[in-house]
Parts: sequence; structure tokens; C-alpha cells
Amino acid sequence: ARRTTTYAVLENRVTVLAQAFASLKLPAESRVALCLPNGVLFITAFLALHRAKLVPVLISPKLPPAAVVAQAKFCGCRLGLSPGGVGKKDKASGLNWVDPGELFALGGEAPAPGGPPRPAKFPGEAHAAILFTSGSSGAPKAAVLSHRALYYNARGANQNLPVGSKDVWFAALPMWHVGGLGIVFRCLMSGATIAFPTPDTGLESDLDELQVTHVSVVPTQLRRWLGSPGAAALAARLKAVLVGGAPASPDLLKVAFAAGFPLRLSYGMTETASQIATTPTYFPEDERFSCGRVLPSRELRVDEQGQFLVR
Repeated sequence: ARRTTTYAVLENRVTVLAQAFASLKLPAESRVALCLPNGVLFITAFLALHRAKLVPVLISPKLPPAAVVAQAKFCGCRLGLSPGGVGKKDKASGLNWVDPGELFALGGEAPAPGGPPRPAKFPGEAHAAILFTSGSSGAPKAAVLSHRALYYNARGANQNLPVGSKDVWFAALPMWHVGGLGIVFRCLMSGATIAFPTPDTGLESDLDELQVTHVSVVPTQLRRWLGSPGAAALAARLKAVLVGGAPASPDLLKVAFAAGFPLRLSYGMTETASQIATTPTYFPEDERFSCGRVLPSRELRVDEQGQFLVR
């Protein structure tokens, strides 16, 4: 059955879990491996680590255990959060793995429910998260993101593609990559709802049942979606389909545009906390197949060798 969490309840749980992390007495800015699937617990743990002045290291739960440990060790983690991880210590790496769901009891009394999660105050360049790149140009690399980068990336994205408190963004991308993590910050900033896929349920069924207005996909997901009978009717009800993560072929885009998909093509990188350039809501016909324009709070120039320099 589906479960709904309000921002007031989320704030409550973030506070309790942050108190639990504080009780562990880790030094400030310690790195903590976060190896959880998409869901409310992921978001709660991520925000609670921030509030406890700790740095989440996002690791895919789909990796083999040895690869998870290797990435956590590479980033200098001494604590790891994973499902069912209570009391398990990896002797070789010195990592203690705990289940964040089991830590709530350490957090003490829960405060009265308040509003949405309160932003903790940090120096802008303080480390906010470490993510591993997709490895498109070789082995995945660990990218360190600042609080300033996460904030301004979300703000610039929302200025280009407005999202409000009545909107529902479908999180079809993994949150341990920037494509999925960016959804969290864009929705926190605007009060929009984050919806998660239901296991063993098709994309079309989820989008219809949850009354989704925005969805982020990679080209492969878009291609599969186009193959379903009700794709066009469903797409016509959406405000935006944000496509990124890899180049999309012109043929695929032509079919999607012809079917009425409100596509917004995007170019981004892990190192920039997600989108760099995205097509605006209204754009000329000749820009339809481009990745749009550089968003607010970004800078881009081309050097003498033809390289894109971005910040």
C-alpha cells in the first residue's frame, strides 16, 4: 500500500534522526556512507546527516558488497548506513554499518510536528555530499559537492522550470546520482511532492495514479515509455518531461515531440550538482533538439582548445 509523508512529519523525523547521529559523537564533517534505495528514509537520513554536521557519501545499493565497501573506504567513511546493517562491522575497512531505521530510538523524544525541514546553516563551500560519477569517461570518480552548489543548482533549475506546492515530481532516477538528488532539492525548495515508483508497477500506471506533473528520465526510459499504448494521452497531462543523463537521438526526440511529450532536454554533470543547461518552457523551433540554454547561477565558456569550462 502507498504511504504518504507530510513535510511536517518529515521535519519531525529529520530532527529525531539528527539527534541520534549527534549521540554517536562523530567529529564534525565526518563522512558517512549512505547506501539506501530511493524513498523517504533516504531523504530523512540525508537531511539528518546535514543537520548533525556530517557529510553523506552516496553509494549505490545495487553495487556488490565489496564495491560498496571500497567506495566507502576510499572516501574515508567510518560509519555506513544500509538496510539491516545494525551491528555489522567490516573488520578489513573498520566500517560500522547500521540501519538508520534502528537509530530513531537513540534520538530521544520527538518534537511536536512543525513545518518543512529547517535548513541547517553552513558556510557555502562546506562539503554537503560526495557522489560517484556515472563513469561515462572511465571509472566512476568521487565528486564533492558544496551546500552552495546544491542550493544554487536547485534555484536555477526552478527558475527555468517552475514547480509549485501543487506539483508532483516522479523520482524515477536513483537519488545516489545527481539526476535523482536534484529532484529532492527542487521539491524541498518549492514544497512540491516527491513520488516514488511502486515495485512491479509500470511507469504509466504510477504516473496516472499519482497525478504526476513532472518526471525526470534518461533516453532509455523515454524510449520504453513511448512504446506503451497510453503514452501519448498520459504525456499530454504532464507539465514537463526532463530528459538527461545521456545524449538522446534525434529520431527518438522527433517521435516524442510528435506524440505530444512536453520534453525539456538537459545537459549536466555530477560535479555541478545536476543541470547546467536546459531548454526553457518556451523555446524557438530551431532549439527544439538542443539541450537549451545555460541556467541561472551557472557560468560556461569555451576555451581556445574548444573545451567547455563550467562552474
